[in-house]
Amino acid sequence: MTIIRLIFLSIVRRGGKALPILLGFILCWTTFFSLVTLSDSATEAASSIAARSGQPLFITPKREQVSFSFAGVTIAPDIAVKETYLPADIVEKMQVLGAVLPKLVTTGQVAGKKVLLTGARLDDEMKYKATWTLRGALPQPGDFLAGSKAAEILGLKPGKSLALKLPSGSILPGTVSATLQETGGPEDQLLFIDLRRLQEVLGKEDVLTFIEVPPGQTETNNVQTVQELLGPTVTVSKAADAQSSRLELAGSLRRFTFLVGLMVMTISSLLLFVTTANSVAERKSEMGIYHVLGFSQRSVKRIILGEGMVLAGIGALVGALLGFGLAFFLLPWVGSEDLSLSFPVSSVLFGVTAAMLLALVSGLWPASRASKLDPVEAFRQM
Repeated sequence: MTIIRLIFLSIVRRGGKALPILLGFILCWTTFFSLVTLSDSATEAASSIAARSGQPLFITPKREQVSFSFAGVTIAPDIAVKETYLPADIVEKMQVLGAVLPKLVTTGQVAGKKVLLTGARLDDEMKYKATWTLRGALPQPGDFLAGSKAAEILGLKPGKSLALKLPSGSILPGTVSATLQETGGPEDQLLFIDLRRLQEVLGKEDVLTFIEVPPGQTETNNVQTVQELLGPTVTVSKAADAQSSRLELAGSLRRFTFLVGLMVMTISSLLLFVTTANSVAERKSEMGIYHVLGFSQRSVKRIILGEGMVLAGIGALVGALLGFGLAFFLLPWVGSEDLSLSFPVSSVLFGVTAAMLLALVSGLWPASRASKLDPVEAFRQM
């Protein structure tokens, strides 16, 4: 009888005691592999979106601000002296930068709820915003486009009529032509309309609140270079966008997964050590029979170590399959439409290998004791 066959027969014969150990391994590794699958998916999605969307530049007007302090206490920091807009010739100056996305922002109310209304060139926005996906048709000049959160709060959907009250008290009617799928950015909170249309309604022709420069449109997409080009009347900045936040969140999830992996390996090692040591103590007569039958110390050690490695390997493999199923089940609650799962083959191979190596290391001392057991002493305790 080969040692490998003897290992499997021993596990089957001791099924009542081997099963709880196997279930413990499966539970630990299921938790670990579900987190690995979700973190890999989140990292891949965040990296893909960041690569497609990049980080834009924002050109805003210089603002005159004052702070009011009393007795050393700041009462009102950074109060804007007056509403400011970009210079009228700013778009002409920015022609050398390539494509630009000018915007005019104002406030409004829909059914008594406040909302930010943004005038934009929606054709260009759709062309350069890789994260934008519409539910509905591209708005015509008199139609509205609602961000996902704004649509949810205001109860908007494609085809619904809308009457927006402007700060002047006038009503701007229109139809919601489409809504945006969630982007994770500020667009989710906004209501959009054609830029020219909003300028006409507000009586602010050629007036802009800020300009966005899409990434990759110019070799001089650098804050300092663009600031020197446009002069001191504007502020050029590259704000941390939603994609940077996604990458940070994905990185945090990976670090958490790594810590869970360390905990799983530690718990598995302790479980293997304790159960193997107890098993050897309970099976002294069996160890004595092995010696009487002519098994060498090395063979006895291989049997004990082999049992632990088989249980650990099966537990890790089954845990990987169940972990992927758990991640697939949890995806609608923890993910978004950008996430897609792929089976982590490399992580599974690493996990199974690591589990078997941990079993080998954890079982060395109990297996060494079993291999050196005196047969006479073993039979005396029968």
